[in-house]
Amino acid sequence: MSYDLSTLLQTHSWKPIPERSGRFVLEQGISYQSPQELAESEIHPMEYPKPPPGDVIMVLRVEGGGLISYRKLDGSYRHTLNNDEGFTAKLLKLGLDPGEV
Repeated sequence: MSYDLSTLLQTHSWKPIPERSGRFVLEQGISYQSPQELAESEIHPMEYPKPPPGDVIMVLRVEGGGLISYRKLDGSYRHTLNNDEGFTAKLLKLGLDPGEV
């Protein structure tokens, strides 16, 4: 099973990111669930190293938006959930092509 935006919003506790319409952060903050586990997805997220070296940006599209996660060196994650508009805006800000995700 793979979750969509609405299901992810209902099955996990998210809080809106201030002044970022359509973007949410996992309320518990740091998580040890991978993006795949969180979204119950069989699809592997795309990975992009984040300068400076350390964090890895992991991007997983879901119906209605996408999950952008930051994998830390200690193996923990910081997850953000985004509606279509917020997902596209954040990908562009990260220098990633939304059409390739």
